[in-house]
Amino acid sequence: QQVIKNLLVGDDLTFERKMREMVLAPRVEKLLSKDEILELYLNYVFLGRSSWGVEMASRSYFGKSVRQLSVSEGQMLAALTKGPNYYHPDRYPDRLAERRLYVGQRMAE
Repeated sequence: QQVIKNLLVGDDLTFERKMREMVLAPRVEKLLSKDEILELYLNYVFLGRSSWGVEMASRSYFGKSVRQLSVSEGQMLAALTKGPNYYHPDRYPDRLAERRLYVGQRMAE
C-alpha cells in the first residue's frame, strides 16, 4: 500500500484515498513480485534532503553509491523511511540513534 500511496494516489488524508489504495494494492500484487514492489518502494521513498530513493539519499548523506554503504549507513537510511523529517540526522540525532538501534535489532532478527 505504501507503493500505491507514494506513486499513484497521493497522501491526502481521506477515505477515498484509502479506498483507492485498497482497490489498487491487490492488483499491483498480482502484476509484480514482492522483489519488484520492494524495488519500486526503495527507488521512490522520500528520505529527506530532497532525496527520493535510496541511491539519491545515499549520495546525499554519505557521498557514495548505495552499493558502497556500510551496514550502519544502511541502517540509517532504513531508519529514515519511517519519518525523514522526524528523524533528521542534523536536527534530531538522538531520535535517529534510537530508531537506528531499533532497525539494527530488527535486521538481526
